[in-house]
Formats: sequence, structure tokens, C-alpha cells
Amino acid sequence: MSGSKRLLEEIQEERAWAVQLLLDAGALAECENHGYLTDELDSAALDDAVAAGMRSSGDSEAKVKRRLQDVLDEYGEECPGCVKNAAD
Repeated sequence: MSGSKRLLEEIQEERAWAVQLLLDAGALAECENHGYLTDELDSAALDDAVAAGMRSSGDSEAKVKRRLQDVLDEYGEECPGCVKNAAD
């Protein structure tokens, strides 16, 4: 396997790990109608995800929080599908 492909797989695995932690803690939620993920803007849930991430990875709080926050920053607080339907 090439180095680029291996790096891409590692990035995808890391992102999937972070998304699952955020979903389990309630920091991200899935829209029931469209399936998009949304940021719940819940700092306590983020703290719970960080604690779970530290337990599962053995990494420092700062490193785990940065990894989770990077993923969380990809999502808005509103479902794009719901926003589009409201505008129609």
C-alpha cells in the first residue's frame, strides 16, 4: 500500500473515531429527517467526548480536545436539508 493511501486511511479512521465519540456524548446529533450531522453546541457533551477519547486513546486532554474540535468545526448547528426546506 502506498504511503498516501495509508495516510488517507489513517485520517478517515481518526475522523470516524472522533465523530463516534461526539455522537455518543451528544455533542453531535443526526437529523432525523435528512441524516446530516449537526453541532449541538453542548460544551458538557464535548467534555464527555474528550474524557472518553482520553480513555480510549491514552492521549492528553489537549490533543484529544483539538482532534475532536477539528471535526466538530466541520458541522453547523442547523441541518442543511431542514434549512433548505424552510426556505422553499
